[in-house]
Amino acid sequence: LDHCASCGAALGSGPLDYDSQARGFVCSSCRPASGPFLPAGARCFLVEVFRRGPGTFEGSLPDEARPLETFHESLIARHLERTLRSLRVLKATQA
Repeated sequence: LDHCASCGAALGSGPLDYDSQARGFVCSSCRPASGPFLPAGARCFLVEVFRRGPGTFEGSLPDEARPLETFHESLIARHLERTLRSLRVLKATQA
């Protein structure tokens, strides 16, 4: 979350741009990133999770955590090179 996966430069604050070639977040000099992209609020939430640990969060997650779901879905689908059908079924049964 702090350094570019391509060149190692410090990443500025704000949203993060993921690049599949670099297998991580990249700085503005190493763009264009392939995506997915992580909003600044989700980045702040992740920093807090790493600082405190996931077991310290109780109740429902804050709204800033919501983009992480689609971010991870996108990474998994890209890795598998196909969409996740089981994920659609799970979401349909939760509604």
